[in-house]
Amino acid sequence: MRLARVLLVLLSAAALVNLAIAFARRLVYPYDLEWMEGGMLCHALRLVQGQPIYAEPSARFVSFAYTPLYPIVLRLLAPVTGVGYLPARAVSVAAFALALVVAYAFVRRAGGSRAAALGTAALPAAAFAPTGAWYDLARVDALFLGLTAAAVVIGWWKRNERAGPVASAVLMTAAFFAKQTALPFAAALGLALVLVRRRAGALYASTLVLLGGFLLAWAHLASGGWFWTYTFGLHRRHPFALADAVLLTPARLMLLLGPGLVLLAAALVRVRTPRLLYASGMALTGSLASALGAGTEWSYYNALIPGVYFVALAVGTAAAVLETRRPVLAPLLLAAAIATAPGGLAALVMRALPRTASGVALPLGYDLRPYLPAADDRTRGDALL
Repeated sequence: MRLARVLLVLLSAAALVNLAIAFARRLVYPYDLEWMEGGMLCHALRLVQGQPIYAEPSARFVSFAYTPLYPIVLRLLAPVTGVGYLPARAVSVAAFALALVVAYAFVRRAGGSRAAALGTAALPAAAFAPTGAWYDLARVDALFLGLTAAAVVIGWWKRNERAGPVASAVLMTAAFFAKQTALPFAAALGLALVLVRRRAGALYASTLVLLGGFLLAWAHLASGGWFWTYTFGLHRRHPFALADAVLLTPARLMLLLGPGLVLLAAALVRVRTPRLLYASGMALTGSLASALGAGTEWSYYNALIPGVYFVALAVGTAAAVLETRRPVLAPLLLAAAIATAPGGLAALVMRALPRTASGVALPLGYDLRPYLPAADDRTRGDALL
């Protein structure tokens, strides 16, 4: 038992330290790590200059098809930090760190050991490369993830208190205004609260509808309708790849987190506690959100982020449930999931079945050096400017 936990802690620490080093190297890079970063800074700059981000398209500016919270946060920080890559990425790193802390705390409160909680937090960290090397970018995804995780966990923890459903609804509204991907979670959390405590569900739903509805109406009217055009109208025009959503996304999640899914299935067969069922429901919701994102035209590996994170949360909860019954198997399966999360199992399948499995190919992330900007990158950027 002790050796299994030691292995789990070592693999978890390695994954977290590996990611922290990558963050430190990428955080201070003065140019785009990904093509949308500069555009997102332009959104924040427009707010600093008192210009709208949802307006008629022009040669000077066309808004991204996202809700506005992330550039608003950058605007609020601008008097202190200015508008730049470092503060923008720092917001994403802080939001992702919040998501990891939430995962750790949820598993600890479920009765899990420190090793199991650490392993739960390490799972999404280990999947940095297969999810697009996205967590620290000057983009909306990490802020959405941190707020959604906080809403989901507070909604469950505080369901018997009046302030709990209200707080979770406020956080979920904020998550939606960070990225529209929060919508499935808003519905899933409401359904879960209705099932366990109707009054909490009603309070959550009423707060969500009133606050979210007011902000949506205000954004629509204040922008002359352009907010709705960018954040909803454009998405409806994208073709949807059903096979990518229904087949490819579940296959990728299984290859990344396979041993953890075995652990989750074993726990659900033996002990279906309310907390485990809730976490499993959120894992399904995260997988659905990933499928919807992956099926949308021009999607990228970052569509896997909600699926990876919320499946990891359920896997960690399963480890907490099984630790006392299977003190060796539970930490070993969680450790194995951390070992496969950087994409090793997907790479093995690709080698064994290069033609059949070509669609499940994912970036490999045991060595993160390919994702770090080199000195030559900075030199070329300086020369271009």
